[in-house]
Amino acid sequence: MPFELIIAQCKKLLPQAQMAFYSMFYQQVFLRSYALLRDDMIAEEIMQDTMLKMLQNMNSFKGDKASMQKLLNKMAVNQSIDTLRRKGKIEFVESESIPEIKEEEQNIEEFEEDFDIVLQHLETLPDGYRLVIAMRIFEEMSFEEIGKKLNINASSARSQYVRGIEKMRTELRIKNK
Repeated sequence: MPFELIIAQCKKLLPQAQMAFYSMFYQQVFLRSYALLRDDMIAEEIMQDTMLKMLQNMNSFKGDKASMQKLLNKMAVNQSIDTLRRKGKIEFVESESIPEIKEEEQNIEEFEEDFDIVLQHLETLPDGYRLVIAMRIFEEMSFEEIGKKLNINASSARSQYVRGIEKMRTELRIKNK
């Protein structure tokens, strides 16, 4: 069923369309939450809440499939961060020096062909690294936006990102040898 038809039928509260909508997006929304939380039960709750909220507010949505995916991911990330804050589980690795970052070192494109492996390694990182990397890569947020969202300054967000990427890159290279 085409996306536009699913949305139109969801606005009419047709259960078959709602299930098609759920099937289309649930896995990606779950993975966003899980990457941040490392708890499949809570990630599933957040995914369910996100999907329900979107279905309840479907009449206000005007956009394409890509904008829906982006909106759902943003909702899941926000709920995940709020959950971590409530539980007091966000810990950042502090350092006195902020490493320099070269433009070509800002991503992990060399490993993008195996997204599952990258996600597995992301799960092993300390909270601060994991959150900042996920927000930067998945949500394409700037360091300033990440800092505001996590109540840290932009340079700390950048530092967490650089250290986390370097740690992942090192672990992935060791594993790929």
